[in-house]
Amino acid sequence: MSQPHYNSLIDIKIPYSNKLQPTDGICSHFLRRGFTKPVKFQLNAAVWSSDARWLVLGTQSGDFALWEGETLKVHKVVSVPAHKVFTDGKVQDYVPITAMAWNHHSNSLVSGDNNGVIQYSDDSFRSSYVVREAHTAAVRGLSYSPFDSKLASCSDDGSVRIWSVGQDQPDSILPGHQSDVKCVDWHPFRALIASGSRESMVKLWDPKSGNCLSTISSHKKSIMCCQWNQNGNWLATGAKDGQVKIHDIRVMKELENLRGHNSDVCSLQWHPIHESLLLSGGYNGSLIYWLVGHNQYAHTAIGDAHRQSVDVIAWHPAGHLLATASHDCILKFWCREPPGSQLDLKPPTDFIESQPPIYGYGPLKESDNIPDVILQSSAQSVKENTNVTVQPTANVISKGTHSQNMNINQNKTNQQQNRNYQPKQQQQQQQSANIYGPASTKPNYNRKRNRDN
Repeated sequence: MSQPHYNSLIDIKIPYSNKLQPTDGICSHFLRRGFTKPVKFQLNAAVWSSDARWLVLGTQSGDFALWEGETLKVHKVVSVPAHKVFTDGKVQDYVPITAMAWNHHSNSLVSGDNNGVIQYSDDSFRSSYVVREAHTAAVRGLSYSPFDSKLASCSDDGSVRIWSVGQDQPDSILPGHQSDVKCVDWHPFRALIASGSRESMVKLWDPKSGNCLSTISSHKKSIMCCQWNQNGNWLATGAKDGQVKIHDIRVMKELENLRGHNSDVCSLQWHPIHESLLLSGGYNGSLIYWLVGHNQYAHTAIGDAHRQSVDVIAWHPAGHLLATASHDCILKFWCREPPGSQLDLKPPTDFIESQPPIYGYGPLKESDNIPDVILQSSAQSVKENTNVTVQPTANVISKGTHSQNMNINQNKTNQQQNRNYQPKQQQQQQQSANIYGPASTKPNYNRKRNRDN
């Protein structure tokens, strides 16, 4: 499945209006970037508000950095006293915010830090309730239940805990992991929790009884991220072995093994509208889009998205905008391809495994890897200005650089004109070179006359 033809993107709509085309949700066009001021701090977690008014990011300094959802500019940085250490009324140490979650049905935020503290905040980002000793180590994941009455948290202390919102004591502790628990996610509409740990295992829990229902051991290294699909049947996991795996819990089997990253998979997130579209971020700063159910190759990849590891992926609730944050303290916004853009035809080899030849969309260029039949059909479609889409294959790869769309036939004529056109001075030099040979062997009569004198 390829992206729409560039002629059909003039009246582009939001992804919700076309659920049958998951490629409409691919955001591979760089929009703008930002960072905290006056000091650049690392961004460890991010979440959109339910009304998409704010993008809230948790910083290394223990503050909330607010970006406006409309202008995509920094609004302000809110200091969070619960995520700081005070001595005699002064800030002695900053505690990094490591996990955040926004509830589904009201404007409230929950955050966890490196000291195991969990704080509940209202819509004005003021502290409403703080749990000081929620965990004995850093909080790595937070997830609300479908009706926002319960909260699941995981930590480096090896435990998964279930909380009633607003209570300082956990309802149950799930001590099944033998190592650090890196991620946790509540099922979108069932009483089921998934957690991944450093021991390369994913466990499924019953939050009511606290029992472990099943254990998935498909990865070879530490699990870094996991998330349920909105359909409730697929569970995506990413690990340090560079693989992204999709598990179908209806049959408790591995559905797909997505190989593309040459480094650790640090983050992943499903598209909020298209259930088959998945985005993953690597340790080397790459972003890869996958279409689950179509093939196991990468659909679109951005190799130079960030300079360091992609730690945060946050989709806009409408699905037309993407925010990513890296270990280099930079936040980037991505949008869908504008009309007339063109993706690279050759897949980069420095960040993604070798794959068969794949092409982008829009007017194709001359290349040795593209058959002549495809080039002729593309040139004819551009010349006639029709909406015919050339689909040589189902995959698209992009490295983030885009070229302007030009008519292929026009390019050929321009190249021929440039070759035939030569300045008058250059023509004279060529004529003299034909008479006397190379310029270095041309006799210097002036020098000889000087000797005679």
